[in-house]
Amino acid sequence: MRGIINICKEPGMTSFDVVARLRRLLHEKRIGHGGTLDPLADGVLPVFIGQGTRVSEYMLTHPKRYLAVIRLGYESETYDAEGEKTFIRNPSYVARSDIENALCDFVGTVMQIPPVFSAIKKNGQSLYKAARKGQQIEIEPREVTIYSCDLIEYKDDMVTVDVRCASGTYIRSIAHDLGEKLGCGAYIQKLTRTEYGPFRIENAVTLEKLEEQLSNNESPYLFDIDFILDDFERVDVSDEECRNIIDGKLYAYETASDKLKAYYNNRFFAVLGRNSDGFFHPDKVFKD
Repeated sequence: MRGIINICKEPGMTSFDVVARLRRLLHEKRIGHGGTLDPLADGVLPVFIGQGTRVSEYMLTHPKRYLAVIRLGYESETYDAEGEKTFIRNPSYVARSDIENALCDFVGTVMQIPPVFSAIKKNGQSLYKAARKGQQIEIEPREVTIYSCDLIEYKDDMVTVDVRCASGTYIRSIAHDLGEKLGCGAYIQKLTRTEYGPFRIENAVTLEKLEEQLSNNESPYLFDIDFILDDFERVDVSDEECRNIIDGKLYAYETASDKLKAYYNNRFFAVLGRNSDGFFHPDKVFKD
């Protein structure tokens, strides 16, 4: 079995919980997810099966989209509803225009400080592990790219925003920073990943639905592993080229692209990468 399943993760589960359950359901050890979701979050979680695990790294180039519900008036040590909260200020003075103006500052390539409770490592230790031990660690800001950050609704002390961003962006940090800009504190109350690259939440399947399909002897819907390689230029190869690529032979192709997806008899079988001399070599070959 090889392919990608678009899972709709439910709140309360870790991304690894999803992988572990799928390994039991599919009787397949080679399973990995394409981008961690916090336990509080739900939504799109691409899961790579079999040979599909070898293309999971290419998910990092795809944008993500989130629907975030942010509560004003409090700060949380984890920047979300699961952490210990501290009352900051009644947000009744905050106008819709204040929020819209503040959100504008997040758009673009900006510097962001990740949450203390995150999986980022410093000095070989995950930040969340150090935080649980009460250790004080200075966190350097990181450059992230946020394509859009739009206000959807502002009602009572709840703000709903639609965020489209590149990998590495923390939505929890956006919520925390918004609270600081408004002067009243804020944290993530609810977070849903609605899109990740070509995957959409309306096409995602829950684990319960997937388990039901399997119990009825229905095959799970698998996206082809080249589904996430739309940005790669396609090249169709001959019998000889196919054999030579599998053997690791270099080829020259007239293209400005640095990555190619190779097909033989209309079946995807290799990712080719350009080396420093301009020739293409097989980065990955898929034989099954």
